[in-house]
Amino acid sequence: HRTVMEAYLYDTALSICYYVPADVSLSDRAGSFFQQASDRYVRLGHVNRYCKCCLRAAAVLHIQGNRSEAEYYSQQALNKLSDAPMSSLLAVCYHNLAVHTAVQQRVPDAASHVRAYAALLKQLPKLASSWMQHMDNTQWLVLKMQELWPQYQVQAGMREPQLGG
Repeated sequence: HRTVMEAYLYDTALSICYYVPADVSLSDRAGSFFQQASDRYVRLGHVNRYCKCCLRAAAVLHIQGNRSEAEYYSQQALNKLSDAPMSSLLAVCYHNLAVHTAVQQRVPDAASHVRAYAALLKQLPKLASSWMQHMDNTQWLVLKMQELWPQYQVQAGMREPQLGG
């Protein structure tokens, strides 16, 4: 029971880092809080709690501007769930990966993650409407980015315009 309580306390501290990002001394310890909580969850065999902890750590890293690290931790959660049955947690992993890759201007990757979670959502019981609204909004934004991406690349000088025929 002690290990479980310790894991919960470190995980809660990690959540506080997300909700109070202005507290620099607390934010600086987010990595340690994650490590402590995740080590305990792994030792206890709590796969879902470990994955949720990874997603919380990724959210903290994201607001700190560490987008590639945030993606890495979200990917860790996804990897851990690879053999698990379909779940809303799996859909959330793909959703968060879509967000992390979109803000890194990796539109094809973001669109791929959107397709993955949209397919999962069709097979799962309905999530709460507030969750569905976030998922729908992200899907709309990523698909709009995908539509406008070639034009943006040309305007930003990232590639030459394609000649139409």
